[in-house]
Amino acid sequence: MIIAKGSFDVAGDSRYDYGVGLFPFAEYAFNDDYSFRTVFGYFQFAKYEEQGDLIQMEPYQSMGVGISVTRDIYVYPNVQFTPKDIRADRTNVAVSANLNLF
Repeated sequence: MIIAKGSFDVAGDSRYDYGVGLFPFAEYAFNDDYSFRTVFGYFQFAKYEEQGDLIQMEPYQSMGVGISVTRDIYVYPNVQFTPKDIRADRTNVAVSANLNLF
């Protein structure tokens, strides 16, 4: 579960006070360096400044190849889309990275 405080909603360009989400994922490791991963963002809620209720955010899915560059660096180039409405203008290509500092 991820809780975000004070993030921006790009679509509405509104600030929300907090958000809560559960992001289940599936991963298949080809070897120690490469894996296929898919992440489902289906259970996301946010409370916006101007509204008092939690609002369910649009579900999304990402699919990509995870690369372990070193023991402490993991890179995940991926494609993100909304399963309810798959269109080119609602799809993006992204790169996520995890860095272990300690």
